[in-house]
Amino acid sequence: MKKRFGVFLVIVGAIAAACSSRPASYTVTGNFPDSSFDGKTAYLTRSDDQKVLDSVMVVGTRFEFFGKADTGMLCRVDVDRAYAELMVENGTITVDMESRSAFGTPLNALFSRFKAVKDSLNRKMRDELKRIGERTEDGAERERLENVYLEEVYGSAYETFLEDWFGENRNNDVGLAALGELFYFVTPQRFDSLCAEAGEVLRGRNYMKWITGINAARRTTGEGKLFADFSGTTSEGKSVSLSDYVGKGHYTLADFWASWCGPCLAETPVLTEVYERYRSRGLEIVGVVLEADTTDACRAIRKYGMTWPQMFGAMDESVKLYGITSIPQIILFDPEGKVAARGLRGATLTTRVAEAMERPEDGKGAKKFQR
Repeated sequence: MKKRFGVFLVIVGAIAAACSSRPASYTVTGNFPDSSFDGKTAYLTRSDDQKVLDSVMVVGTRFEFFGKADTGMLCRVDVDRAYAELMVENGTITVDMESRSAFGTPLNALFSRFKAVKDSLNRKMRDELKRIGERTEDGAERERLENVYLEEVYGSAYETFLEDWFGENRNNDVGLAALGELFYFVTPQRFDSLCAEAGEVLRGRNYMKWITGINAARRTTGEGKLFADFSGTTSEGKSVSLSDYVGKGHYTLADFWASWCGPCLAETPVLTEVYERYRSRGLEIVGVVLEADTTDACRAIRKYGMTWPQMFGAMDESVKLYGITSIPQIILFDPEGKVAARGLRGATLTTRVAEAMERPEDGKGAKKFQR
């Protein structure tokens, strides 16, 4: 009995020692390859709410942060133009600012593996797109092959990768990073089910609350849903609403864009082509300008020959209603004002509009419309 009691004390002592050996605070040491950042200020910012946790001066080639973390959290270090992401948790963390990598604690090791797999998938994607471009001269066929690869091969593999990592990390910020990217790959309904699997730590994150709100808006303005109205002005200052263009018995494209958005401007020739082809059959386009200053937008409208009407001053309301997190966002509304398709670009935009405008007359189609 005494022997067993002695063994019990040894076990309890080992457990206590292990618990007491867990770090109670963190030290983050950042290193640059040279002293070009000497005297600059390094900022440690929590990604979840953009709160600056600390700021220190770079001395020579290094800087240090000290603090305590209740749970591991995704953060970012910024020094002038240099930056690196890291997981801040109690322990000793080293940040290589040149490679933008962090190591020294379990969560940073996990985050590094996550980024390595992600980078590998993206390298394969770029290599394949390059090969498609090299062996396909016809522009339309090249775009078709690229879309097939991106949707059926890369998209499928990347979505599986993200779901696997979220499934294994439902209660830490590595899982939150995976979940944030999954938002762009899955349906609103699937995203809701994934969010329901998140652990207590993730459910308490501000980002989680924000993205679930965006997803709710995306769900209520998804395919088959009636348009959500919002108001703005024309370039002359006249009050207008989306309902002045949508639900009027014809198909309408709503193009959410900004003059500073290169991909938005790259869609202008596609929009112009479908507008010229189908305008006589009733197709309408309305641009929704997502920038406060109208000067640059008006300049772009003239430069790129956007002959369709534009709405200004509706940025905040429209983005919130439609759950828009990136642009361009082009939405096709049917004659009754229901969402026919979202996220249209390039060849997909051309194809979806053609399918809508070329379908046989059925009492609801575009051919029924008389201008």
